[in-house]
Amino acid sequence: MRFSEIIGQDAVKNHLISAVRSGKIRSAYIFDGEEGSGKMMAARAFASFILCENGPYSGVPGNENVFDSCGECPSCKRIMHDNSPDVIYVTHEKTVVSVDDIREQLSDTISTRPYISKKKIYIVDDAEKMNNQAQNALLKTLEEPPDYAVIILLSKNAWSFLPTVLSRCVKLSMKPLLMEEVQAYLMKNKALPDYMARLFAMFSQGNLGKAINAASDEGFIEKRGAVVELMRSIKGKPLYEYSKKAAELSSDKEGLQQFFDLLLLWYRDVLLYKSCRDESRLCYRDESFTIRQQAKDLSFQKINSIFDAIDEAKMKIGFNVRPDVTLTELFSICST
Repeated sequence: MRFSEIIGQDAVKNHLISAVRSGKIRSAYIFDGEEGSGKMMAARAFASFILCENGPYSGVPGNENVFDSCGECPSCKRIMHDNSPDVIYVTHEKTVVSVDDIREQLSDTISTRPYISKKKIYIVDDAEKMNNQAQNALLKTLEEPPDYAVIILLSKNAWSFLPTVLSRCVKLSMKPLLMEEVQAYLMKNKALPDYMARLFAMFSQGNLGKAINAASDEGFIEKRGAVVELMRSIKGKPLYEYSKKAAELSSDKEGLQQFFDLLLLWYRDVLLYKSCRDESRLCYRDESFTIRQQAKDLSFQKINSIFDAIDEAKMKIGFNVRPDVTLTELFSICST
């Protein structure tokens, strides 16, 4: 993994590159961001850059102003194949990262110098799951770390760490990507048509991992199909038809949140077309006929009320209100 393979995250990459080039690598970092935001990719790229045998100044051939690991030396290849003895991944088997996990895999081994490299790098995934005992065990290491050690904590919620742990780490936040960046990646690497790539990009809210997973998730495609089917015939249906569709969708309670998000994107398209009449920006561009018709029939006030109704339905499902009743009420609002 190389920095050049990571889309976006320029602030994080520039900070890490500068740290290596200046010789001011800190002993502990927190890479903070939601699942799929690229934390592990950044950690692996950082490890490769630190341990690259061609030096951190090798840059990219033909462009001395771009710095990256070479990707070709034995060290880079070992990291690429997850068999570098000096890059240790701290793992756990339970819902928490326990004190034993930290002691056995990190604290008790960190005093052993690197085997073949100049640095020894520990990567702790799901670090927010460390209980207080585990964090206190880690804290003892953070207070007096060996000069060759670099500890990288990957976290979905950095504020779950003890203040004493936070104060000894450099915290770097993984930012959402631009929608255009995610869309371009999906079109290039997943061979998706532009309107489908746009849908996945919008759904992901700038999270590339989430977009990639959605693009390969048959359940997501089924939920999209359910939204399209519903929207094509939503107007004027009798109540029992709404109840029937609600019962079908209610069988997959976990998938309902995904359904709601896709429904929000549909009405976002209706609002967008009503506002600017630009089909090229629609997520559901293949359903532009229905989008245009709804944009004509619905007022701005009605569209906003539907947005509110979808948000309320999502909240009710979260509070365990019967999903079939919640969906029937929502479909009734959407139909009028």
